[in-house]
Amino acid sequence: MTHEFTFHRGATSTVAVVSVRQERTGAKKQSPDVKREALGHLPLTDSDLKGLDELLRFYRSSPRGGCTTTDTITISQVRDGKTIATEQFTDGSCSTYQMKGVTTLPELVHRLEKKE
Repeated sequence: MTHEFTFHRGATSTVAVVSVRQERTGAKKQSPDVKREALGHLPLTDSDLKGLDELLRFYRSSPRGGCTTTDTITISQVRDGKTIATEQFTDGSCSTYQMKGVTTLPELVHRLEKKE
């Protein structure tokens, strides 16, 4: 599963979520996007923003693996159409699902699905 999240901070902070389907070719290489589907926009509360900050703090701690699922997260900060910073994280811990005070990316997708 691949999702693209575009966060906007302003008087009201929001996130736009796009579901991206990709197909794998030989040797586990990903092909270009096959299908992109806009799932919608969500307003973000102060609690959501604090939870996202906690999520990034956790990812930056280089969590250990041990889970059968591995999440790969790439975050880019864009200003005036130019990428000014990029970070990539790999989380194979499955720890975020039990953490208090963390806003997870799947949680944001789930909230959009509930709106429908």
